[in-house]
Parts: sequence; C-alpha cells; structure tokens
Amino acid sequence: MQAIALSLTDPNVIVVGIEAGAVVRSEDGGQTWSEHRRGALRDCHTLVFHATCGDWVYEGGGSGAGAAVSRDAGATWQQPSQGLDRHYGWAVAADPARPEVWYVATSPSAFKAHSAHDARAAIFRTVGDGAWHKLDDGLSQPLDHMPYALLTDPAAPGHLYAGLSNGAVWHSPDYGDTWQPLPFVLPGVHRTMVLL
Repeated sequence: MQAIALSLTDPNVIVVGIEAGAVVRSEDGGQTWSEHRRGALRDCHTLVFHATCGDWVYEGGGSGAGAAVSRDAGATWQQPSQGLDRHYGWAVAADPARPEVWYVATSPSAFKAHSAHDARAAIFRTVGDGAWHKLDDGLSQPLDHMPYALLTDPAAPGHLYAGLSNGAVWHSPDYGDTWQPLPFVLPGVHRTMVLL
C-alpha cells in the first residue's frame, strides 16, 4: 500500500492506492472494497482528498497521464493530460478554497524521478478542465531534484509549498506563479510534508 486518503466529509469513505497495483475504494469504513477504480492510475504514489470538499480526490502516479482526479469521492476518475510534458507523477495538492485548482509534480520516468541529481522534474497547475500549466517563475527548469511533497495551507489559499528530494523547500504565495526558497534545508524529503 502506497497511499491512504480518508474523506473529511464522510468517515465511511476511504480510497487506497497500491503502487504498481490498483486504486480501490471502500464505502463502509474498510469492511468491503471495490475493484480497481477505472480511470485511476494503477501505479499510485499519492492520494489526497480536498481539505473541505469531500467530493474531490487527487492522485499522482506513474502510469497513464501522471495525474488523476475524482469529483465523486473516488467512485470515478479522469486523467487530464493536456499540457503535461512528462507523465511520471508523484506529489499532488489542491488549493483549500478552490478544489478545481490543483497541482502535480512530475518527471519523465521513475529512473529520472528517483535519480540523485537529474530528476528533470516540473510542477504543474490546472484549473477545472483547463490544460496543465508549468510553474517555473523562480524554479529552475527542469528541477534537478524531485518534488516529493506538495503542500497547501488551509488557512492561506493560494499558498503552495514544494519539498524537494535534496531537502530544499520552496514557497509560492500566488498559486505557483512565483517561487522563493525558504531559508533552511531539510536532511531530505522523500515522501511528504506536514504543516504545523
């Protein structure tokens, strides 16, 4: 199992991602499970329910488009790909005030994503059914280190944080339009970050 996402509006709904396997869903608190949800990415890396809207679930993964979204709590999925120029997805996040605004970090392949200094990664944003837009003002292109963590601030819509594998943490106050590095470096980021 690689990812578990719990609905914040219905405690019985759980979505689970199995890396190189499936995305499955339970409507009864985990007592029974569906088969793989059609349209979700079988090589799941990250699953996130929206912070306030329990209908939206976001996935980053390594098969298909690199990102998938559900607008019905994980029952059905779509893989928007227009504008993505690399399809090995990892981290996902969504704006806390606008569920239609979400982000994915991608790389050309697993080999590149997990390399020490040559991830060739990028962070993208989409709004609704629009095309993906590469977020590059202030970020080097491509990123040498994979953004394994994307994090939004529930108290500050529009703010986005990216944690890179080398421990650098970048911040955008404007939906990813511009970026600045934070004045510290962590030992490394290889899974996720939590805002305290």
